Amino acid sequence: MQTGAIRIIGAISDGRSKYFPDAPTLAEQGFADAQVTPWFGVAVPAGTPQPVVDRISEALEKALATPDVQQRLDIAGCEPKSAPLKQFADIIKTDVALWAKVVKEAGITAD
Repeated sequence: MQTGAIRIIGAISDGRSKYFPDAPTLAEQGFADAQVTPWFGVAVPAGTPQPVVDRISEALEKALATPDVQQRLDIAGCEPKSAPLKQFADIIKTDVALWAKVVKEAGITAD
């Protein structure tokens, strides 16, 4: 992009990327439904005691705040954003519903 060999026409994210702040999001260009934000998360088995879940969550938050982890994620082009457990569960539910609809409407089947 810096050399002009490619041009970003729109970022598919919930906000402008710190890596490409001049690239408008698709939502800013009137395509709010084109919102697809990749995410990574950590899951535990259902029934894991809440104190264990809280301890893991706190450890992850602490790790994400360290300069070493932030630098490694930055090199990979990742902008870490933590989400409270309830918000993360809502993100998963929303994405499952979105992609289930896409799969159904496109007639996609597993081989």
